[in-house]
Amino acid sequence: MKRSLASAAAVCGLAAGSLLIGTPAQAASATCDTFYNNTAKSGYMYAFNLRDCKDVLGADAGDEYDWGDSTGELKGRATNNAESVMNKGTGSTYHIVRFSDYTAYNTREGYGCLSPNETHQGKYAADLWDNKLSDGGPAANSFSSHTWVSSCSWWVD
Repeated sequence: MKRSLASAAAVCGLAAGSLLIGTPAQAASATCDTFYNNTAKSGYMYAFNLRDCKDVLGADAGDEYDWGDSTGELKGRATNNAESVMNKGTGSTYHIVRFSDYTAYNTREGYGCLSPNETHQGKYAADLWDNKLSDGGPAANSFSSHTWVSSCSWWVD
């Protein structure tokens, strides 16, 4: 009886410890890491049609007003289809990508930002289904434009 009580106490202690320590918001993706390290160009953001940085929708070193039009680096099928995104930005001032749930960088309909480094929710968001936008809506399959900014208050990871 003492042994089973001790075992139960140990399990409860581990469970409580994991609640206190927590787990990462999103585990690293080997596919995203490989793409980031071997394929992604410095200074670019990427949008992917699938989770884990698969099926590139487009890449851009500048701002994109409308992912659904026929101009720019992200066009047509890109709008409202990203399930993962990546930021390999290098600018010292404008290095954060702000993704908007509407064209024209409109933040009224919800947005989410991605930093180029891991110190603040950054580098990539391997699964946007795990994220919400600033207005509470889903991040996956919601982005229609993006712009490079120097700061942000709502992050995707």
